[in-house]
Amino acid sequence: EFPDSAFGEIYGLMDSAKKVGGDFYDFFNIDDDHLAFVIGDASGKGIPSSLYMMKAQSLIRALARASKYDTAKIMDDVNANLCEGNEYNMFVTCWLGILDKTSGELRFTNAGHNPPILKSKGEFSYLSAKPGLVLGGFNDFNYKEAKITLMKGDKLFLYTDGVTEA
Repeated sequence: EFPDSAFGEIYGLMDSAKKVGGDFYDFFNIDDDHLAFVIGDASGKGIPSSLYMMKAQSLIRALARASKYDTAKIMDDVNANLCEGNEYNMFVTCWLGILDKTSGELRFTNAGHNPPILKSKGEFSYLSAKPGLVLGGFNDFNYKEAKITLMKGDKLFLYTDGVTEA
């Protein structure tokens, strides 16, 4: 559980299959009005997967602050960086969202990751958007951004394939 704020609450849980793994989640403020949150899963298990995950997570943080609110551009740039020197053909599935805390607008891009589940007005649905390819798989892929507006009381559930496999 993370500290409450005016825009809502954030909870996270990590239970790795091994002591070191490639699943990750992160959230951080881009500025006073925008919160980025991301979840991903690097291919493989163990230390190589963990190192590739750390590279992806670091790139996302750095590029989100540089690119501001364009999630597709961030994913384009992360993908290009991860493709460089990727002789082991590793990849990362990833979902990135940037929330405007004042309007509730959520901009997001999916790079081959499981779609989040949205609970809105008591109804559950997948947060649908055409998923892009995994990060690090193919250079020069153009990711697409989608947008929705979250309302007071909405809940968004992000998860990795560990949940569906369990």
